[in-house]
Amino acid sequence: MIKTIDLPPILIKVGREEHLRDLVNNGKILFGSSRFYRGQDKPDYKTTLERVIYNQIDENLSTFDPLESASSIEYTNEGPIVNFSESHSHILSLYGFAPKVDFNFKISDKMREFGYKFFTIFDSKFFLEKLNLALGEINLTNVVSQPEYGYVKYYDLKPGENISNLTQFHKKKSDFDYQMEYRVIARLPQNESLNGGCIVNLGCPLFKDSEWDDKAEVYPIEKLYSMLLDIRGE
Repeated sequence: MIKTIDLPPILIKVGREEHLRDLVNNGKILFGSSRFYRGQDKPDYKTTLERVIYNQIDENLSTFDPLESASSIEYTNEGPIVNFSESHSHILSLYGFAPKVDFNFKISDKMREFGYKFFTIFDSKFFLEKLNLALGEINLTNVVSQPEYGYVKYYDLKPGENISNLTQFHKKKSDFDYQMEYRVIARLPQNESLNGGCIVNLGCPLFKDSEWDDKAEVYPIEKLYSMLLDIRGE
């Protein structure tokens, strides 16, 4: 079955230098588990979850998203009940420029939370096609789950108002919309040494072809901001 997806004109991956160079030089990319991104195994998870639901975020709170992959939130006399969707166990998060670029936008300084290096993917179609082929070669016994691609949709959460029909492409607006996230979700094997994550091998040093030589570089994140100034003509 052919499925149409939203295709960002440019993708950016912010992260640790060793992970980004593994992508550039070896074609390996890390998918994190939704459970890890929730911080579900942290001892203060339940407290953090409730604070997020009631908009009690402060600067000292963890950058984990306790509502990652939430499908519904229901308020009861005993407190909020959250259900989660686990149809896809792993997530690749990228910074996705909107199809129609607004040259007045500014990337938030909060993106430094994810690392001090970045890599720019100028040919998003080429990259996602390679990734889709690699994901198709990963076989999980008795599991039928196709990867999905798309921009994250940010929702408003008002304490006391039940919310449902959330998918793994939803995140809470007030906390996360600065991320402009484009994500790939897939069902993959768990690797406990990677906090439940999984490394997907694209099968080649993807960005070492001659056409990519001038783009295959990992830069300090400060350069990302100056690069945007150049795009705007400032």
